[in-house]
Amino acid sequence: MNERSTPMTMYVLIEHHPEGTITASLIGWPAITAQGGTEAEALHALRRSFAAQLGDAKIIPLEFEEARPWLQTAGMFHDDPFRDELDTVMAAYRRERERTDAGTISRARALRDCAPSCG
Repeated sequence: MNERSTPMTMYVLIEHHPEGTITASLIGWPAITAQGGTEAEALHALRRSFAAQLGDAKIIPLEFEEARPWLQTAGMFHDDPFRDELDTVMAAYRRERERTDAGTISRARALRDCAPSCG
């Protein structure tokens, strides 16, 4: 079987907009989105956009020599006099992001649940 004909399953975010359009976005590929009047049209346009993006390119796995490259920097702030302050600021930022992300997820679920009857 040719590499180009190997089927792939990818996840798509479908968004229904108040003006009646539908946006399909390929999860993990933020530059690949498409719109249509129906989900089928948006998905068809998304497939075309994905094919155009790849063109003559291909997707390959990439292995790194170091199994866990992030360990190279582990502990680099151990003796930093501002470490406690940095930890406090990072924890506050994480809490804020979790609140924001939870709100975004709640709004997305509400829109998804409302979509069939709200339009």
